[in-house]
Amino acid sequence: QWVAQNQLAQLQIGRTAAMADTGESRQAGIDFIWRTTLTATPNASFRKAEIVVADQAQPDYQLARLTAYLSAAQ
Repeated sequence: QWVAQNQLAQLQIGRTAAMADTGESRQAGIDFIWRTTLTATPNASFRKAEIVVADQAQPDYQLARLTAYLSAAQ
């Protein structure tokens, strides 16, 4: 869950481009992969962000999923 929260924080503070993306992160000596998907919402002022995290050794097994809403300016 921390990996997903860290990726969301990066989107919120604008240090990462607010677009669909994938990447790797290491937490507590474990390598994780994450995938961010951004989609439109009925309210044009917001976008839906979904972040999925998996163990790098088992990329098809989802360990965590975080859903949040970002202002369209982010």
